[in-house]
Amino acid sequence: SINYAKKIQEAILPKKENINKFFSDFFVFYQPKDIVGGDFYWYRHYGNIAVIATVDCTGHGVPGGFMSMLGSLLLDKIVSENQLDCSQILKELNDEIIRVLDQHGGGEIQDGMDLALCVIDKKKKELYFSGARNGIMVVRNNEAKMYDADIIPVGGAFSKKGRAINRKYKLHRIKLDKDTNVFMFSDGFYDQLGGEKITSYGMINFKNLLLKTANQKTKREEFILKEFNDWRGSFPQIDDLLVIGFKI
Repeated sequence: SINYAKKIQEAILPKKENINKFFSDFFVFYQPKDIVGGDFYWYRHYGNIAVIATVDCTGHGVPGGFMSMLGSLLLDKIVSENQLDCSQILKELNDEIIRVLDQHGGGEIQDGMDLALCVIDKKKKELYFSGARNGIMVVRNNEAKMYDADIIPVGGAFSKKGRAINRKYKLHRIKLDKDTNVFMFSDGFYDQLGGEKITSYGMINFKNLLLKTANQKTKREEFILKEFNDWRGSFPQIDDLLVIGFKI
């Protein structure tokens, strides 16, 4: 049944050929830790507008898989209602998760999601980004700029001190051109343990890896996978992996 669950989870992921119709260049590196996972990516487009998200749900394996199904369906619902403001999408997703999982009372299930969400207007050559604990990286002229997310998740009604979290997600506006690379990702890669001293890969190394990936024309998934396997060596994969890159 767990292998069949993997087929169901893969079926809700967007088809690469549909994404390639909008972007001039696109790739996705996706490798769950277990048979099913808590990381997923989501995509819809409406004429010259595309909405794309990379999502890291609480946990991995079966619990993460349940949360990923919930997150995908809720994004479908929210965005299909003509809601194309990134910050408002995150706010509504937060409210819906709290409602569906009945988190208002501070109960046991306080799971949520970290995600980066982008709306791309190809006609205006602009990208709008909002993030819940997951940022993005933009590479232009071989220089990288990180756009940080707000340090609040989506879902989970209460903080550690038992008080409600004030959810307000910042909206970033970014100009694009045909040579601009945009990278979206979860924390699985840069948190991976490995190397001689068994330390995490780290954000600095990850940033340099994405800079190198931006210059790759083909086989970027293989390039990222080799770097990951070289780093971890015999150490097991500790989390789901998700990296997306695109150009308009």
